[in-house]
Amino acid sequence: MVVLASSCSATTSGTPKPEHSSNSTSATTGQPDGRYFVENPLDVTSFLGRPCDLVSPGVLAELGFLPEGGRARTSESDAIAKKEGPYCGWSGSDEGNLTVAIQSGNADRGVGGLDGLFDLHSQGRFEYWSETTVDGYPAAYHNMLETDREEGNCSLGVGIQKELSFSVSADYYTDNPEQACQVAEAIAADVVENLKGAS
Repeated sequence: MVVLASSCSATTSGTPKPEHSSNSTSATTGQPDGRYFVENPLDVTSFLGRPCDLVSPGVLAELGFLPEGGRARTSESDAIAKKEGPYCGWSGSDEGNLTVAIQSGNADRGVGGLDGLFDLHSQGRFEYWSETTVDGYPAAYHNMLETDREEGNCSLGVGIQKELSFSVSADYYTDNPEQACQVAEAIAADVVENLKGAS
């Protein structure tokens, strides 16, 4: 999923450009110019050409994915990645697909970060929106349809800079629908830790 909202699955090919909201102050954070505040921004520059390395091999293996099975897509090799941002996808050994995407396309257009995803929700593009945090970073579960999670599809966006987020989508957990969000949460936390270590 590239700047994908959901995943690089058959249901989603990319995230539409949100109409960015005007300057506002969040009732929850009190921060100007946006709803979500990132206190300690993380740098993803070193991962733009190697998005699969955002996730630790050990974590992938624990969750049923072959670490060496990641399919990297970058602006040099993929039209969607060129427009939306680099991403990497894995197929589970039993069930499920996983996609991790750096949503740099929206950042380049000035409508990035978790605020950009929230704007899409406000415009009705994401029926499901549930705020959370990942290791202290603002995050939100977001799905095109309210029923997606019941069907084993879970997308989680994490704000790592004011205008930049990454997304994790775990899809096709049809036999164990609740596992999709468990996988998304574990992967997102690992990505944040790896970005902290690289900063």
